[in-house]
Amino acid sequence: MNNDVGSIMAACFRIHPVQVYTDRMPQDFVVPSLYFPQPIIVDAPSSVISHRLDCSLAVKVFAKTDEQAADEAEQIARTIRQFRMAIPIIDEDGRNTGKYMRLRKMDSRIIDEGVAQLTFAWTSRYQYNRVEYYKMGSLFLNQR
Repeated sequence: MNNDVGSIMAACFRIHPVQVYTDRMPQDFVVPSLYFPQPIIVDAPSSVISHRLDCSLAVKVFAKTDEQAADEAEQIARTIRQFRMAIPIIDEDGRNTGKYMRLRKMDSRIIDEGVAQLTFAWTSRYQYNRVEYYKMGSLFLNQR
């Protein structure tokens, strides 16, 4: 998973420290738990020097009852909202980089018995690779 998803996972786990799953859910999964699938990513141009990725991540919050699942999902969302929807970015080793990502929106809903879905949406921007050119040293024109 990329740094954005890892950062969202870490933020959710700090708020709701339960078993976390990232691969397919096993038949005998633990309740309560969180499931982080791969995000949905749509790319688009952003400017002449960059492109953007619009990302969406649908996290499943498992609990014993619908109400508990909804409450836990909303507590995660509420806590993140209190920090202006900014999540600290962590590196591959789990260390804080000092940078933040801002979520565009979050929503939560009950999707099954004892399961709530917390959907995060954000945009990441990346610069295009630039071709290296040699600068011209001097240009001399002879006029006749």
